Amino acid sequence: MTRKPLKGIFFDFGNTLIAEEPDKHLWEMAVVPLPHAVEVLTELKPRFRLGIISNTVGSGDAELAAVLERAGMLRLIDALVTSRDFGRAKPDPAIYVEGARRLGVALACTCMVG
Repeated sequence: MTRKPLKGIFFDFGNTLIAEEPDKHLWEMAVVPLPHAVEVLTELKPRFRLGIISNTVGSGDAELAAVLERAGMLRLIDALVTSRDFGRAKPDPAIYVEGARRLGVALACTCMVG
């Protein structure tokens, strides 16, 4: 079996890129990137398409994009999918298929971190 080349990397948002604050909506959080999160994304960006797939309840794609902008990470992200706006949540395969579509890469050429 031939291994497909990695072209896209998905990250979870809470507790993978930022410190999650339980019981708070995205717009209420301090939005502090975890140590080295921005550096890791910056290092990966030239070689891979980067996306975020996040299970959210009260926040959608626009709210997540605004938070990423405040955290200085939006410029590093090529696509994002929130469960609230998409209508399906992880681990449903459909949310990963949608993420790959938004990244413009085959699902078989992606991985999920977080």
